[in-house]
Amino acid sequence: NQIAAARERAAKYAVDATFEVMHWQLLPEIEAYDAILSDEVITHFPNLGEFFGKCRRVLKPGGVMAHKEVHLSHSAYAALKPLNQRTIEVIAFTANYITLHQELRLLDENDFHLEHIDQIPMVHYQRTLDAWLNNIFVARERVKALTSPEWYEGQRRFMKACRTIFTHTENCTLEIVVSRKPT
Repeated sequence: NQIAAARERAAKYAVDATFEVMHWQLLPEIEAYDAILSDEVITHFPNLGEFFGKCRRVLKPGGVMAHKEVHLSHSAYAALKPLNQRTIEVIAFTANYITLHQELRLLDENDFHLEHIDQIPMVHYQRTLDAWLNNIFVARERVKALTSPEWYEGQRRFMKACRTIFTHTENCTLEIVVSRKPT
């Protein structure tokens, strides 16, 4: 069972943790971290190789980097051809989707050793996006008050565009990638 195997691997990495939430460029240039975790943010970095290089410099020897991210299933989808022009405009200014192969190459170029990859079925992610869309709609007045009506509308468009992409499950995959800095 994939879920049992994923839980077993996760238990292997269980540790007491202190979290620091900060922009990756502000991490101090010392080997201070045992682990770096990101959850669907690396697609927004204009230079993923630079980010992986920074992670390598700040992780202790043997340190782990784990991230969950959406990947294109083929480089031809980089143009987001199945989508209409408005959707492309919404996604394009915020995300730099690449294939898993491209990401693994960047990890290799930054001397990370791949531990494992867990693929999450896109149907689960579609359900997550549906829940997010519903939640932001239900709380729309509060969200607008906390941010702005423009931010709310932009975020809903972004999530709807993502949902459109992910209904074409042949276009994208979702993986958790765990790699390690050599000792």
